[in-house]
Parts: sequence; C-alpha cells; structure tokens
Amino acid sequence: MKGAILEKGVEQYTNLNLFLPIIREEIFSYNWLLTDIDSNYYSDNTIENNYDFLSGEEFIELIEKNDFRFVWGVFSAFPKEVALEKILSKGIPSADGYTGFWENPINLQNSSAIIEMVLWDGELALIISHKDEIIDDFLNHYKFSENLEEYNNKNNCSKI
Repeated sequence: MKGAILEKGVEQYTNLNLFLPIIREEIFSYNWLLTDIDSNYYSDNTIENNYDFLSGEEFIELIEKNDFRFVWGVFSAFPKEVALEKILSKGIPSADGYTGFWENPINLQNSSAIIEMVLWDGELALIISHKDEIIDDFLNHYKFSENLEEYNNKNNCSKI
C-alpha cells in the first residue's frame, strides 16, 4: 500500500478533477463512498446520512458535469461486490480530525476500500491505494507531489 500528498504546485485543492488524470478509467470499476463532505455538493443522502454511495458512472458524472468545490471530503473506492452495509459496518472515513494520514505505515481508513482520495481543508490532496501503480502515476503526474510515508518521516508529521 502506498500514498501520496500534493500540497503545492496546484492552484486549488477543492476540485475532484485533480484526480482524473490518474484514475479516470479506474472510477468505473468501483462503487464510491463520499464522506466527511464540506462542499456545495449535497444530495438527499449526504444530508440525511452524512455519506453518499455512488456507482462509478454516477461518480464520474458528478466530477465531470458539475463544478462542485470540496473543502473537505473523503472519496473511497470499493469493489462492486462489497455491500454498503459491510462498508458502513467498518466505519465511515473522515478527513477533518483524522490523524492516521500522518502516521506510518500508510493505511486506508476502511479495510474494504481499494483507493482513498482526500481533499483536506482546501489546502492539499491525498491519495492512498492498494494499487501501487496509481500512486506512482500520481507522483509522476504531479511533480510537486511526495510519497506520503516519506513525507511523514521527513516532517515528523503532525498536521492536526
């Protein structure tokens, strides 16, 4: 498992389009849990349950056809065969107040997830995945991004 952080070199850390060059094709392979949302995006489910659960097709439409700004948000990818009830039983991922980003070894907040993308306080973006090639692609695409584990070691991290 690997992770990456991007906190310089991009004007805004509030748009999910930031992740598209890396994971666009991957999106369709998963269902997506959106949690800890602070945004101008609100569905009935986010208002009622504090999460939204979307198919890959619905998630790509959300990203490409809207101009939503996410100050905070966690966007977790799950294999399509994993039921929402099982996902929720393992806890709802959060961005605001979650200290695990800044601890090694890197882990996903929900053990059933494959990818976790985070927009953190409008200041930075994080991506963590079981698929190392996704993180390698992110690091190659964003020249100012850093391996999250190395970042944590270097900074003796404590963002929160």
